[in-house]
Amino acid sequence: DATVNIDTRAVDLGPLLASYLPRHGQNVRGETELHAWLKGPLKRPERLEAQLEIPALSLGYQSVQIANAAPIRIGYRGGIVTIERAELRGTGSDLQLTAAVPVAGEGNVRATATGNLDLRILQLLSPTLESSGQVKLDVGARGTRARPDIHGVVQVINAAVQAPNA
Repeated sequence: DATVNIDTRAVDLGPLLASYLPRHGQNVRGETELHAWLKGPLKRPERLEAQLEIPALSLGYQSVQIANAAPIRIGYRGGIVTIERAELRGTGSDLQLTAAVPVAGEGNVRATATGNLDLRILQLLSPTLESSGQVKLDVGARGTRARPDIHGVVQVINAAVQAPNA
């Protein structure tokens, strides 16, 4: 059996992002805080229990920003990862997510994503991209991992994405 606790204060994500995005990562800024625990037998993952809470998460690049509106809570129990209602807000964006997904086996999947994203947020992932427009989401998934039933509406509005030197 194991018991693990992790608690951080504010962690500057800038240096980490700079190492993964060496050309432009120094311009990406962010901060997070983590509180997590895990308990149970490591040789029997199906009997493990874990909880991760992210009270603060923010990312920004130039004028684009996104942050959590409330603590993000991710749990693991009985082989199922759950995301309680998580809400991310930022420059032209407001997205709500929930999910329950089995890690292994054929358990039932349940997930939703609703809201809108400003496509400039792609610049957080690849600062050299030029992007604009909106994506509006109202999608859900049910069923099994092998046979998910994905339904809903995705609207792409006035979207433009351009790679550097394109």
